[in-house]
Amino acid sequence: MSHPARAGRKRTHWPAALRVVQEVVEPDDDELDARVAAYAEAADADNTVRTYLWAWNRFTDWCQTHGATALPASSKVVDRFLVTAVEDPVSPAGKSSLEVLRAAIAWQHDMAGLPDPTDNAKSRKVREGLRKAIVKKGETLTQAPAATLDHIEAMVETARADAHTLRQQVSARRDIALILLGYDFGRRGDELVRLQIGDLTVVQDNPEGKPLLRMRLRGGKTHQTDTVYMHRPRGSRDGRTCTWCALARWIAVLAVADDAAAGARGHDAEAVTAAVSIAVQRLILTDTRDVREHCCQGDWLARARSRASLFRPLSNGGFPHAPDRPLSVRSFRSIITSRGRAADRDGLKGHSLRAGVATELFDRGATVEQVMAITGHRNPASALRYDRRRNQRSAELETGL
Repeated sequence: MSHPARAGRKRTHWPAALRVVQEVVEPDDDELDARVAAYAEAADADNTVRTYLWAWNRFTDWCQTHGATALPASSKVVDRFLVTAVEDPVSPAGKSSLEVLRAAIAWQHDMAGLPDPTDNAKSRKVREGLRKAIVKKGETLTQAPAATLDHIEAMVETARADAHTLRQQVSARRDIALILLGYDFGRRGDELVRLQIGDLTVVQDNPEGKPLLRMRLRGGKTHQTDTVYMHRPRGSRDGRTCTWCALARWIAVLAVADDAAAGARGHDAEAVTAAVSIAVQRLILTDTRDVREHCCQGDWLARARSRASLFRPLSNGGFPHAPDRPLSVRSFRSIITSRGRAADRDGLKGHSLRAGVATELFDRGATVEQVMAITGHRNPASALRYDRRRNQRSAELETGL
């Protein structure tokens, strides 16, 4: 209930903190501004930024050639650029590239505090027409081929069979672990190379009480500000294709290499390299277990440092680099392509593992929701695009004729 004495009274004075000022005061603080800019840059995934920069450079080159202003760009200039990109006789942009080019231009304008020249009705109509033209003339899809289970088995078997030297044996352990983990969990290459050993944990917090391997994912493409957990069971077949066993064999290499390097700390680089070399060679030579037998019992994750990178480059001698040196996404893609080629599976790319497990799951009768639980897709349409045999599934249905 309002106070009777205050009824009808108009407030004519605002607190000092709420008064509108004619000029906004922004004290200089270069150090704080730099930290603000760093957080803004960190909001976008590394791969997304690289893709946008490539697309932006293409746009600015076009503007320079045609005497147009790139920043700020007018809607007419952007529309003209997109039309020429789609009509390029040598390398025409497809639907996906068209959207990347548009998004990169919008992103640069947003970062500069400028209006988005692509956000207007006419430009949207132009892009809709371009997409229809792409479909009409028959866009050639460049999707990564699916590395299904038979591909994975061939890649793993070939990697082991071709491992004769010490470097080849160490490389095979790393690559097999990378291939099986990427396929089993259906994750992107940038998520895999970012993993630390501590991101993997064996847990039993499920109704059946069975041990599960839990993977912690931080800062992925679709969950940049979230931490996501995934769980996968132990391999149901022998140790040759068991993800847990592959990880146990690779982590054992990392553990002895890191321990040897730590023990030689304070000595020169040559002494550290020698200590690591002896430790890794001893491990490889004394590990005579049959690869068909499971080796993932016990506390195999506790052998290595939790904050160490899980997948790393190898030195010329075949030894893992330092714990703070993760494998690059480019190296991940190269490993998948080269291991596929060695197994007579040409054309595989980084995304082939992800496409392969989705296709395999659909082949086995999984629902879209179940596939999304593995791949992490939030949109069913995106998950369905990873089914590389989707167009052939109509032949599996009986119509009664």
